[in-house]
Amino acid sequence: MSDGFTYEERKPSAAIRPWVRCLWTYTRTEADSQPQPICADGCPELILDLGPPHEERRGGGAVALQPEAMFVGQLTQPLWIQAPGPTRVFAVRFEPDGAFEWLGRPIQTVTDTHLDLMALRPQWTEALLNALTEAPDPLSDLEAAITSDLAAAPEPDARVRSAVEALHADRAVSLDRSGQRQFLKRVGVSARDLKAILRFRKVFDAIEADEGGGWVSAALSAGYFDQPQMARDFRRFLGCTATEWACQKAGLARAIVSQSYKPGTTGLA
Repeated sequence: MSDGFTYEERKPSAAIRPWVRCLWTYTRTEADSQPQPICADGCPELILDLGPPHEERRGGGAVALQPEAMFVGQLTQPLWIQAPGPTRVFAVRFEPDGAFEWLGRPIQTVTDTHLDLMALRPQWTEALLNALTEAPDPLSDLEAAITSDLAAAPEPDARVRSAVEALHADRAVSLDRSGQRQFLKRVGVSARDLKAILRFRKVFDAIEADEGGGWVSAALSAGYFDQPQMARDFRRFLGCTATEWACQKAGLARAIVSQSYKPGTTGLA
């Protein structure tokens, strides 16, 4: 428990490991005092929210309620959300290239947006939401549902998976036009954009590993040339400065960015 919230990740079973990075749950007893920016992490997700719908704020100041069950594509721009009351979320975090087989359509069609699962798969979604509400271990029920869906799924495309692994390992990636199209189709962003997202996420790992090092040290550790270059990515991906983000004391956005997505532990080596 920290600042009124709990966050837990669970490794997937071997049966779905080729497609799924982890399952996670987040609960909080209080409403958010202000909107919070969700950080891009390079992974599409399946989100089931059993609390009051989150308010979503995008460019222009428009506010909309998020659906209680949704497939969320890759993020390449700021996404601000606010919980109006207690939060209880259960989710599946796919590998960067792992959601294509589950969704059954090009992932770039959902980049920077989400699909309402009640409109996409109403019977499956309603049954799953009901099961999660009553289940003593909701993550186990969620994993069972995803495992059933992926039982006959083909393995992820070997060429795309190899490129994703190379990006995680900071190795160069060279794809011909066909490979670039497949990467975009299965990941939702280009290899260049995924590389930028992964570099940005390393900033938070660096801060966590060396809290006294400051933002300059974190920027260099993550692979930026200098702090101004990192600052541009803060604006690009979060729509705020590093200092503004650091003022976020609690909430889903901070829980995810500070406690999850550690390559080599729950995800790709």
